[in-house]
Amino acid sequence: MIDIEKTREFLKKYIQKYDNENPKVILKREHILRVANNAKLIAKNLNLSQEDINLAELIGFLHDIGRFEQLRIYNTFNDSKSIDHGLKGIEVLFEQNLIRKFLKEKDYDKIIYLAIKNHNRKTIEEGLNDRELLHAKIIRDADKLDIFNIISNAKLEDAVWFPAENIENEKISDDIFKQMLEEKYINYSDVKTNIDCMITWIAYVYDINFKISLEIIKKEDYINKLIGRVNYKDKITNDRVNYLKEQANEYIKQKLK
Repeated sequence: MIDIEKTREFLKKYIQKYDNENPKVILKREHILRVANNAKLIAKNLNLSQEDINLAELIGFLHDIGRFEQLRIYNTFNDSKSIDHGLKGIEVLFEQNLIRKFLKEKDYDKIIYLAIKNHNRKTIEEGLNDRELLHAKIIRDADKLDIFNIISNAKLEDAVWFPAENIENEKISDDIFKQMLEEKYINYSDVKTNIDCMITWIAYVYDINFKISLEIIKKEDYINKLIGRVNYKDKITNDRVNYLKEQANEYIKQKLK
């Protein structure tokens, strides 16, 4: 039996081991709570059983548990400069056997394992059964929804990857523009500027799995909010970024039909 309150209490105690005055710890703690709520919302919208609704929420609580060790050891949330935080979460939960502190049954272990492993991958690995794939998709959508929330509302300099004092004069890279035109999930290794970084986030819409998730993105106006945060002084970049904005909005519109 899944005990959500027991899971919540475990996570609270686990996070207390870290510096809870560190803004990055606070950011990740609040992110986890919102993602769990998003996952629960999506599962309910899909009319899943109460068991699967609870499982989706539980995975939401656990999906970023590897972030805290990543931050402690490497002082960054950038996987390319440290470790895969999804794999670190698996290690924390399963290799250290912490999962047994709040979940006695092993029935859900494989679903949880695969959902956390795949939540931050470019694509979901092949070979998952229907239920495993369902929960992998739910956590990916729930996570992206809160990433949209954070990057649309946080201070711009805290959201982007590079120093942002000259962001208005930055340009979009040709490779990023071409990938976005093809409605692809963009390769992070091709990101060269903060504008590129912002476009990778917009590209998340092409990896959204459920109608309810797209409805939230549209309702919150995340695409327009994100693109509207910068006054693009380079004309080519301005034209390209606004074209990609319209493309993403049209994609959402067509999917919602």
